[in-house]
Amino acid sequence: MKGFELPPRCCPICEAVAGLRLCGGCKVVNYCGADHQLSHRPEHKTACNEIKKTREELEREEALLRAKPDDMFNNGVGHFWGITDTRDYMRARHAAADALLQVDTRAAVEKALEHFLDMLRLCRSDNLGVRDIIPGLFLRLGREQECYDFLKWWATADPDGTYNWGDTTLPHLDIHGADVFEPIDMFSEDTSLCHLSMLTLLKLRLYLDMDHWQTAIENGNREPYRPVGKLVRNKVHAIDLQTMSTLVERLRTQYRALIRRVHTANPHFWNALVDSDDEPAMPTMFGLRTPEEACVALYHCIDAWQESEDAMIMIDTDTSEFVPVYETPNNTRGPAAESQQATHPRILTLCFEWEDMLNDLRSDLLSQFKSKATMETATTPKAALQMLNQEPPPSIIFVADGGLARQKKVWERVIDRLRGGATVIVAGLFSNFVNQGEFDRFFARVGLPWRRGSYHRETVTLRQQAVGDAQLARRLPSSYSQKALFVDHVASSDAWYTETPTSREAAVAFTKVGLGKLGYVGDVNGEEGSRTVVLAMCGLL
Repeated sequence: MKGFELPPRCCPICEAVAGLRLCGGCKVVNYCGADHQLSHRPEHKTACNEIKKTREELEREEALLRAKPDDMFNNGVGHFWGITDTRDYMRARHAAADALLQVDTRAAVEKALEHFLDMLRLCRSDNLGVRDIIPGLFLRLGREQECYDFLKWWATADPDGTYNWGDTTLPHLDIHGADVFEPIDMFSEDTSLCHLSMLTLLKLRLYLDMDHWQTAIENGNREPYRPVGKLVRNKVHAIDLQTMSTLVERLRTQYRALIRRVHTANPHFWNALVDSDDEPAMPTMFGLRTPEEACVALYHCIDAWQESEDAMIMIDTDTSEFVPVYETPNNTRGPAAESQQATHPRILTLCFEWEDMLNDLRSDLLSQFKSKATMETATTPKAALQMLNQEPPPSIIFVADGGLARQKKVWERVIDRLRGGATVIVAGLFSNFVNQGEFDRFFARVGLPWRRGSYHRETVTLRQQAVGDAQLARRLPSSYSQKALFVDHVASSDAWYTETPTSREAAVAFTKVGLGKLGYVGDVNGEEGSRTVVLAMCGLL
């Protein structure tokens, strides 16, 4: 679900928008008819039951509270939670709102937001921390102005720590229509991680919207083909192209500065957002700058990130410099430590997404593998982990498509085997199906500075000194043409094939990692020369 806001109500099965019937349990999912409601029931049942249960509990707690003589809902506004009798009600309301967010419909998010905003009205001191949840819900609903107003109020309401949260005569959430394009200086290092994350996403959305609009105009179009939020859509009609260009650069600068500010606030957050294989869970306790704090922020904001057009692609690329090098556990041993060199090499091919295409387009290479070694193929992460954990482990691991770049746990296990003595070759269809962020993160995790380079066809020349083995170098093509995704920031001693002797980009690179070796072949078409190179790296030529 991509765009600038959640879509209007529709059937989750067929996306029909007419003649809808409301689910009687959760009351936030609509269906076109009984058949689709029945077919969706297995997927929807758990969330539906939880929403219904927490709603009924909230109704019971509200009835109990209203039955008390003190008329809390009129006389206690602003002071809930400070009044002990209101706490069960506030907990129940938080649980009901949180349950609604198990369903990704506009109605569910709107109802949850209504709950949280009213909880702030009832309890200005916000003892349950709902202020960290609200900005993401505003963004999911496309209410960018309200999101910014909310963030700015919390950033500026109590600069010197003297605001009296118990005085309901003081202004509260009274900022409306603030300039979303203004500087970010007011957001200090004390701004919460959730708020910094959502401010970063808001500025990124504005930057992408404005940048695409500018590009569309420069290309002679009236507006971009991608979804654009209301703020930019309204803004562009009141400014000229030069002002638009200035705003694009300003927003880009703000966005990049906020990336670093978030990283300073919590060095675990960006990698948790981009690389986590698991659904975020709410920890019971957390401290500042800890992985647990990152999990809390992720729990509250991940949907807003994932539902925003192009946001994850951008943040994937723009935070790759923060990827920590994976540390292999001390008790992990590889083939060099486990056993003597196998008499017949064993190759494990990892192909999670494009097995049919691999068999079709790289059949010659696979046939040569099978004739020279024992070859196994893992097409799922689970199967890959099982094969990587076998003893003795495979001596050669062939990364055949980009799927491994999206499976952090499997890649880390491959790194264990690589450092233990295995040869890992990244080739096949890998370069065809990874974006810049995935590419950069992939090699950063193993401790290499390699970055995604240019993509073009070129006749590349062998650098014999990088091969090291003169006899092997004579068996490799001295030069050949290939259309390749080049890798940048490669040491000259690791660059096998380059355009020029001094080029920092390589079409083929091979380096030592721990006790093992890691090779990269960027050829996207599987040229004959590249097949020879892969076999040489595997020791099978």
